[in-house]
Amino acid sequence: PADFWNTVKYFGRHEFSCKCGKCGGYPVEPSESLVRVLDVLRERMSVPIYVNSGVRCKAHNVSVGGSKDSRHIYGDAADIRTDTISPKTMYEAACAILPDGGVGLYSWGIHVDTRGYKARWNG
Repeated sequence: PADFWNTVKYFGRHEFSCKCGKCGGYPVEPSESLVRVLDVLRERMSVPIYVNSGVRCKAHNVSVGGSKDSRHIYGDAADIRTDTISPKTMYEAACAILPDGGVGLYSWGIHVDTRGYKARWNG
């Protein structure tokens, strides 16, 4: 794994592993750019952020209904939530931090990715 993890304040690599239980957890590595954006978001929110879904193998992505070209299969996306802050508030903060990435608002939390261009949606 990349050695940037020792400079990440709030997250560990294990939080981003694929949850299928079959692929070994890391068909690709979580991207440094994504993890650093989430670290900044966590600092600004001042509450724990939980990764519902990070890296996904292609089979797991299909099984959870992910889009065919989901950013999760490239390692640069995460679905996140908190226990205390509304998804809308998290969405607004993520949009401010990530002008050229993807941010999606859902009832359970938000999707964040570092795709390299701006994308916004409500799921």
